[in-house]
Amino acid sequence: MSTYFKEIANDLLDNTPEHFLTIIKRLNIIDKEEFFIFQTPTLEDNFYQSLIYLADDDIWTKEELADFVLVAQTIDNDYILANQTQTLIIPYSFYKRDSEYYELPIGEFFKEYENHQIQSTILPSK
Repeated sequence: MSTYFKEIANDLLDNTPEHFLTIIKRLNIIDKEEFFIFQTPTLEDNFYQSLIYLADDDIWTKEELADFVLVAQTIDNDYILANQTQTLIIPYSFYKRDSEYYELPIGEFFKEYENHQIQSTILPSK
């Protein structure tokens, strides 16, 4: 069983997604197992441009996500956002109703995902 994210979660000094991303950048992690692509300026710009382009009542808005930080994108074009206490998975469709909330800070979310403890209809089981 992999412990990659467990080690990162244990190194976190706080639960903010910004701190998680600082650790990821310090370790020079761009992608994990070619599935998760971690935040880059281009990724963030593309994400918010897509929200604007797809604007609809059923689609997330930038304002609704103001408390969240974009952490990663999957190779399937799903998105992982987080705040200090929650992780939000938004599918490539951007539909609110298909999104998943987890009451876990981002480090714990990835640790549980790595240990097959996350039940998601969006992210594949490892």
